[in-house]
Amino acid sequence: MRNPWIRRLTASAGLLAAAWLCVAPTGTAADTKLPPDVATGLVERDIAYLQKELAKTPEKRAVPTLKTTAMLLALHAQESGQGGLRDQALKVAEALAKKDYAAAKTAAAGLKPGAAGKADAVNLHEKHNFDLAELMSVYRNSTVGGRNMEKDIRTQAKKVTDPKLLADLGARIVLVSHYTAKMPAEKAAANPSNKKKWDGYSNDTEKLAAEVATEAAKGAGANNTDLAKKLKALDASCTACHNEFRD
Repeated sequence: MRNPWIRRLTASAGLLAAAWLCVAPTGTAADTKLPPDVATGLVERDIAYLQKELAKTPEKRAVPTLKTTAMLLALHAQESGQGGLRDQALKVAEALAKKDYAAAKTAAAGLKPGAAGKADAVNLHEKHNFDLAELMSVYRNSTVGGRNMEKDIRTQAKKVTDPKLLADLGARIVLVSHYTAKMPAEKAAANPSNKKKWDGYSNDTEKLAAEVATEAAKGAGANNTDLAKKLKALDASCTACHNEFRD
């Protein structure tokens, strides 16, 4: 997946209350359902990731990934009715958008899985100058501030060795796909035909990612051959989209 949005960033340097995570991007015929323990683990690990990385002043190139992780966490929370967790995650994203790392650290320390509160629908993709380049930063290698998602897809497609990693990876891509459906690239938004293609890629990617997460959640009982096939299809879907719409 040669991702122009990733390259641009490189150059410039949960506990869920619901029984599943339910995410329905624009144009998706049916809701995406993930096993509850997958969603639970992802939220808990994303909170831990933010708290650890913000305990120190983050590298400049890691800031977009930290902000995106907070925005994904906010989406987790909103979809599961946890307004308190969503609003706290948005405080982290807001502080990072302002480059106020002390405030981001404080806000991250206040993240609590399951935090209740009013969770009326908010257009999260419009918050805190969140953009597509930032969203895609999570795919970058960890050596340049990302979360290694692109590399993990390709490495595990060759040989599945870590179902737990793949459960997290699939669940995270479901959330990324929810945002991409609402944040089309400039070329994708240029006309209805292109937008239809963009939505198709977003939906295909979301579906495959959910299937990866669900199968990987079986742990030692997962069908590794099937997982590898789905990961290769996921990689192909991402690559096709990037080739179609990259700058």
